Amino acid sequence: MYVRKCIYCNSCHRDPPPEGYPIMCIINPEIGREGEIEMVAPQAKKVLIIGGGPAGLEAARVARLRGHQVTLWEEATQLGGRWSWLIKGYITEAVKVLKMLEVKLELSKSVTPAAVAAMQPDVVLVTPRVVPPQLAITVAEGENVVWAEEVLDGKRQVSGKVVVIGSNNIGCEVAYFLSRQGVAVTVIGDDRKVGYGLNPMVAAILAEQLRQRGVQFRTGFHIRGIQEGRVLYQDSQGHGAVMEADAFVITQPAQPTTQLAEELEKLGLEVYSLPYCDQPGYTRRAIRMGASIARQV
Repeated sequence: MYVRKCIYCNSCHRDPPPEGYPIMCIINPEIGREGEIEMVAPQAKKVLIIGGGPAGLEAARVARLRGHQVTLWEEATQLGGRWSWLIKGYITEAVKVLKMLEVKLELSKSVTPAAVAAMQPDVVLVTPRVVPPQLAITVAEGENVVWAEEVLDGKRQVSGKVVVIGSNNIGCEVAYFLSRQGVAVTVIGDDRKVGYGLNPMVAAILAEQLRQRGVQFRTGFHIRGIQEGRVLYQDSQGHGAVMEADAFVITQPAQPTTQLAEELEKLGLEVYSLPYCDQPGYTRRAIRMGASIARQV
């Protein structure tokens, strides 16, 4: 018997319960489906899953239980998506299960239509790639402005006094990352609450941990622009303010694109699209959808 340990993610504490189930657990997706088993597919197929986010991981598990030969490709060096550190326990448990089921996992994989075609899969389940969004605020030329992804991937270094623009889950991740390096961080965002996109209880705990690290939060403000080494912002009554900084980190969410799935369909492959999980709060939903799609194969 394999016992899966609770990771205290609080995904089970939601009201109302999802889709009529009394409870759901991202570590044990079978909760709420007691007595049900995954039906073996009429024909075993060679299934390729592209993307190791929550939907891809669960789709791989369900597809394997249905008797398919499953390979999962991930272009990044880690599974789980951008914020996988927040659900590290889930990723660890999911990988253990997939290895026990003999699912082949390949990380840092260069995924191209040609590579997929060379593998000759019967079915491909594709998680959308993401592309940088268009900048939503005005930035004067020459300002030290970087994207959150550049900082978190280690492509750009920032130091001194840093303003993180956006108090969502990405902003919290950047603040956590930089505060551990001793950077003075202030987070400014439109949202009244810190950590939009996180489970509310997790967001509250993380915000308090960040404050203890010296991170300052200014929420409920509209960002007007960045110029002359300052960010200009205003409150809901239109009262303006400025803050100087050595660098500014933009946390706009990346935008998913279905280009890869469309290219694979043109090759005549049987393709299913998995949901892109852009925030930890959507983990449970992505897992359910990944499982549902895998049951169609």
